[in-house]
Amino acid sequence: MEVAVITSSSFRIMTIVVGSLMVGCAQVPDLVSHNEDLRRQGDQQLAERSYADAAGTFRSAARQDPRDYKALYSLGVCYEKMNQFHQAIENYKSSMDSQTRTLAGQEDEQGRLRTMDALAGLIARGDTRDAETNVIEMKAKQTQSGADYFLLAKIYRNRGDADSAMDAYNRAMIKSPKDFAVLKEYGLYMAQLGQNQRAAVPLRKAYALKPTDDEVNAALRSIGIIPGPALKDESALVSPPVPKGPIPPVKDWKVPTFGNDSAGSQNAAEPAGQTVQAPKD
Repeated sequence: MEVAVITSSSFRIMTIVVGSLMVGCAQVPDLVSHNEDLRRQGDQQLAERSYADAAGTFRSAARQDPRDYKALYSLGVCYEKMNQFHQAIENYKSSMDSQTRTLAGQEDEQGRLRTMDALAGLIARGDTRDAETNVIEMKAKQTQSGADYFLLAKIYRNRGDADSAMDAYNRAMIKSPKDFAVLKEYGLYMAQLGQNQRAAVPLRKAYALKPTDDEVNAALRSIGIIPGPALKDESALVSPPVPKGPIPPVKDWKVPTFGNDSAGSQNAAEPAGQTVQAPKD
């Protein structure tokens, strides 16, 4: 049997590696805390309209943690305030991509919608040659992603192109049928345009997912639909107390008897198919 021999130099190497791993693990909370401090500093500078200083602070946070989608979003805001639209668009896009890489980002629905709204609004205002819009449209067709079609719908809506917006919203709903934000916004937009029949479908679906949303309930009432359990999907309704399995044939049913009801007993004992004739005159 071979015995592994650990030399002093090997032991020193192992000590360095283990120590580095322990230090790296200890630095993760420190990095998060430091980025939070930088974001607070940047937010203060942004509130004071020191956009260049705020951009530098948010850039530092993004360099230390490329997954810090909040810093990337705020950096986009700084660039937009400084009328550097291309840089703002790129940082909004980077924020959306980074948000999908962490669990906290995936659960931050409000942050996702905020970034999408900022990006769509900026593209709608500044993309005079449709360069960015065409890129997003091509990406949506390639990926067939509900999120990409949702962003495209927001762009067209901001531009006032209702027909293109309706088409993109509808595609987003088909690709992401359980995305409450897509269903709600699509339904509210259709109701706003007076397209009540088209509004009913996404609003019903949105209600089934979240029946407590006040805006969805108000929109349903505005198009003549009363919110209630009947609007939910069949799978979401309470099933009646019917036992599972096949129903036994009628011949196996037992006829209940009550007391000494001789007539009832006689009728129950009569052979199948025999009828009682009425007395003749």
